[in-house]
Amino acid sequence: MDARIETQIEQRPQGRVARIMVCNAAKLNILNTPLIRDLVKAFATVSDDPELRAVVLAGEGERAFIGGADITEMAGLTPATGREFIRALRAALEPDAQDKPAKRLQGARAKRTAAAR
Repeated sequence: MDARIETQIEQRPQGRVARIMVCNAAKLNILNTPLIRDLVKAFATVSDDPELRAVVLAGEGERAFIGGADITEMAGLTPATGREFIRALRAALEPDAQDKPAKRLQGARAKRTAAAR
């Protein structure tokens, strides 16, 4: 199966909970450019839900939560595309990154994001 990001919203007694899953278990859930973009979109989507109480970020499979950035992809980057790759990765994973995509995501993260395997 292709690497992807899946988002599910569950209604629980305590309120709505979003589960965002990185699905790339064959490669230890490493993050490449398309997955990074999809992760940013997933956080942006759930941040618009005023009823959401929590966001759980999970990695598919038993071997790794998220194995980091795709080193194979990084090897082919130029200095300019490398900066863009790192900026996008930070926007997806760091709540206090000082760029616009991260600021959009702060609403989702303020809802208590938890990491799970």
